[in-house]
Amino acid sequence: MTHNLGGTIPQALHQAAASFARKAAIVDGTRRVTFAELKLWVDRLSRAFLAAGLAPGDRFAVWAPNIAEWVAVALAGQQVGCILVPVNTRLKGPEAGDIIRRASVRLAFCIGDFLGLDYTAVLRRQPCPELEYVVSLRGRERAPLPLGAFERLGDAIPDAALQRRVEAVMPEDISDILYTSGTTGAPKGAMTTHGQNVAVFEAWSEAVGLSERDRYLIV
Repeated sequence: MTHNLGGTIPQALHQAAASFARKAAIVDGTRRVTFAELKLWVDRLSRAFLAAGLAPGDRFAVWAPNIAEWVAVALAGQQVGCILVPVNTRLKGPEAGDIIRRASVRLAFCIGDFLGLDYTAVLRRQPCPELEYVVSLRGRERAPLPLGAFERLGDAIPDAALQRRVEAVMPEDISDILYTSGTTGAPKGAMTTHGQNVAVFEAWSEAVGLSERDRYLIV
């Protein structure tokens, strides 16, 4: 079974939305997001990335547990050529701040309430001079920039501007910087490309026999 997802993450998303529009892409508790809905959500968030001034190659971080918003903002940034820096929710504020600072992150998405902490507030206390935006994904209705307000930033961005950025993403472009745990030293960032990630997923899904009839758990 060959999936032929294309050479980039936005190409894979576009194909999935076209092929499986009404099927569930994400099930998060009682929330169900279809592939068509996910594509519309991601496109709106991508416009917000453009409105915020993020250029191809700029880094953005997600410091949150596995929730639907995590998927949407990750895909949104990647499809306009920005580079995702995931941050482990078990890290303390200074540890997360160190990664965000060393990765030159300009935009960070955080959970507002998780494990008894407001991650948004914790991050805002860290010295990260290049960090321009901290967006709260959930948990703080009065956060400085909740996700809904961030989404609205891009409402004036035309479709053509978004399409140009999406089409400019190439398989050899960096999609992620994945930091090691730092057990034996300072965490080190491993860079992966769009083409690498798509190829790995194609190989893995073929090896395990994954199809559109299946669901898999992200824990």
